[in-house]
Amino acid sequence: MKALVLVLALLTLAPFALSEEKETKENPKVEDFLGKWTGKWDNTWHVQFTITQDAAKKEIAVLYEWEEQPGAALQRQHRPGRIEGNVLKAGGSIDISISAKDPNKGKAVGRFKTQRTADLTREKAGQ
Repeated sequence: MKALVLVLALLTLAPFALSEEKETKENPKVEDFLGKWTGKWDNTWHVQFTITQDAAKKEIAVLYEWEEQPGAALQRQHRPGRIEGNVLKAGGSIDISISAKDPNKGKAVGRFKTQRTADLTREKAGQ
């Protein structure tokens, strides 16, 4: 009976496992992250990240801006950035990843007192 349940479970879940695509771009380069990314923490608080690189020093800088309350003025903080695995780490508490399907879409995860997530869109130059 246990074997039958296991076989049924595998047959049910196998199509999902096989069709699952990577959501995050693998092995991103610094250039993939550069620009201004906007979104909303938990679909509520405006957040934006402006990611630049010092050409001479090759250091990544992240200007992190966020709302404390919906509609409030943005708070600002400069954070160092570094690529680790498939994410850009902005300071120690924010990870930014890029969509494998669209280079102008991404996701931020903030590990704060309460974890937050934001779907991000890179703004086109001149916006």
